[in-house]
Amino acid sequence: MNANWRPRSRRDDASYDLLSEGVPEWLDASAWEWLLGVLQIRPHGVALPNNERLRELERRLRVGLDWSVGGDTAMRDLRQQVYADPDLFLDALDLGLNWTTYPRSASELEDALSQAGSAWRVVPDGESYRLELRVDATAVEAKEAAIALGGRAAEHLKLAWSKAYGLHPDASAAYQEAVRAVESAAMPIISPLNAAGTLGTIIRDVRQKPSKWQMRLKPPAGHDPMVGLLEMLELLWKSEFDRHGSTDESVPLHVSVEEARDAVHLATTLTQWFRSGAVAPRALVR
Repeated sequence: MNANWRPRSRRDDASYDLLSEGVPEWLDASAWEWLLGVLQIRPHGVALPNNERLRELERRLRVGLDWSVGGDTAMRDLRQQVYADPDLFLDALDLGLNWTTYPRSASELEDALSQAGSAWRVVPDGESYRLELRVDATAVEAKEAAIALGGRAAEHLKLAWSKAYGLHPDASAAYQEAVRAVESAAMPIISPLNAAGTLGTIIRDVRQKPSKWQMRLKPPAGHDPMVGLLEMLELLWKSEFDRHGSTDESVPLHVSVEEARDAVHLATTLTQWFRSGAVAPRALVR
């Protein structure tokens, strides 16, 4: 079916295209059916509760389940609890994805989330999967292009996106991994002999002699693209104000999630530039 299809009965409903951050009632049954599949075993074709996973879910989510008649009552109790608490439902789905290694199963949940207008999507996470906040498709394509170039920078970038857009975001960790991604990508280009380099030393080296490098972008005469690159690097570096302690009480203790996400998008662009050859020593630019 066309991904842009929408019901005629909702043609004048502006809320139809708004993404739902919880689990709306029209997603309850589909999401539960998927979770049920993760929490069941089928010996001899008969569906039975997977008590081992139910016990792990109980411990990890810190919710008590009714085991009065074994796994059957525990499963019924879990259903009642997740239907009543959308955040708990999302946690259960995220944990279920952590147990999922089959692409088809992950795809089935992603289809349900997408069709229901969920703000969450399913993304790979090593050998399993996890939930990630749904962002603009163009931004996702940029991230995937940068990660596809591989290397340590790609690993840091994946962690940065996970910390910024995961179900339980960690702004400081996301920002830190974004900086590390750029450091890993830029060091071989800017400071290949400095094994202990940081984003700060990279900025210093570029500032000292920007003519050593060249960018693939060719602005009009009088506009040095390396100046623009330097400004982007400094923006990323200087905006991470919780990197060090400060006696200035006007400085927030932590960056916000929104600031961390901005940093991750900036780092995605910078990482792709350095890894793809868009920034290179002057004699080697392609």
